[in-house]
Amino acid sequence: MGRKPRRPEELEVRRASSDDERVAGPRSGVGAFLLGTAVGGIAGAVAGALLSNATRSLVVGLLQVFGRRLSEAEREELRFELLLQ
Repeated sequence: MGRKPRRPEELEVRRASSDDERVAGPRSGVGAFLLGTAVGGIAGAVAGALLSNATRSLVVGLLQVFGRRLSEAEREELRFELLLQ
């Protein structure tokens, strides 16, 4: 009929200021979550700023390579090489 005992991993043990009594309360992971979110956000922003120039150069270079049209001479050369196979 009393309170249900809590699991040990759900309890936080703190010492009272005046004597040796122990007070148990539920643990909260909200603070750790907020700290991790802040650190991850800052690290992501720094990494994004450092990699943005290199990434943009890579994307532009790939677009130029894949978007390039072959000249008539290059097309004929490819056809000839395919016929030789």
